[in-house]
Amino acid sequence: MNSSTLPQISVLMPVYNGARYLREALDSIFSQSFTDFECVLIDDGSTDQTTEIIESYTDSRITYISDGQNVGLTQRLNQGLEIARGKYIARHDDDDISSPQRFAQQVELLESNQDYLGCGSRVAIIDADGDVIGGRNFALDHLALMDQNLLENQFIHGSLMLRKKELLAVGGYRPFFVYAQDYDLTLRLQEHGKLINLEAPLYSLRYSNDAISASRTGEQMAYAQHARSAAELRRQEKVDPIDARSVTELGDINFVARNDATERLLYLYLRSGYRQKARKCIDQLLEDKQSIGLQLRRLLTYLPGPLMSSFVVMLDVLRGGLR
Repeated sequence: MNSSTLPQISVLMPVYNGARYLREALDSIFSQSFTDFECVLIDDGSTDQTTEIIESYTDSRITYISDGQNVGLTQRLNQGLEIARGKYIARHDDDDISSPQRFAQQVELLESNQDYLGCGSRVAIIDADGDVIGGRNFALDHLALMDQNLLENQFIHGSLMLRKKELLAVGGYRPFFVYAQDYDLTLRLQEHGKLINLEAPLYSLRYSNDAISASRTGEQMAYAQHARSAAELRRQEKVDPIDARSVTELGDINFVARNDATERLLYLYLRSGYRQKARKCIDQLLEDKQSIGLQLRRLLTYLPGPLMSSFVVMLDVLRGGLR
């Protein structure tokens, strides 16, 4: 890329100890059919092999920032926005995977619809091995998203492509939000214009119980509630307590045990037919406590995978839908 030519897209990826999956994430970026992008990688004080992996790439589109400090995702995202030169900001997490057509489809949509501030996509859920174990079917159109995003986050951060000027116009990511900074951002952006999701699952979200986020669920939920409450007040034309600095700390947190992440992973394995992986999760959970429910689910894993999956889907229908 000619240094005097601005790229259409700046891929923004802060990295913290992402060595395990980083190469897969980067390979998916550099395999995009749309090639007019730069990749801004900001290391947030990694202590693993992150640097060695990044430096093994010789692609001139990479900008790598590393200062040896660990300051957190929100600050690194805002730092990346200052560095980014692209018209669009494409977020990407260091353990996830984009389909080869992701950038092309998102750019085409945004170029054809100037009133859209950005778009995400529905996602596939993959496990540590890259096996697809589920999906997230979010709302798609602007009006549905206005309502449903206030109830539950309807955008996967890494799937988003946003107009940089609009992102900067709302002040970027707010420093208060150590977690759920993406949820707060989309709620604020929706007050200025349209966000949508593409129906195709253009992004694969990795879910594993050894991820850092799996042990921070309580904090994520607490920050998300602050984002939601602030959005509700803004919609009533009342003062945003975060902007007014009347809320300066998180407050009480209901911490969620890591076992809850394993339970969720178990459910996904049961529903997608992965018998051996489901059994491994059950054995891990049984190490902490004996449970008749877990033993019954272990029996399910001796059914053929498709039959096990059909049985779990049937139970979901009887319960009134997906968990």
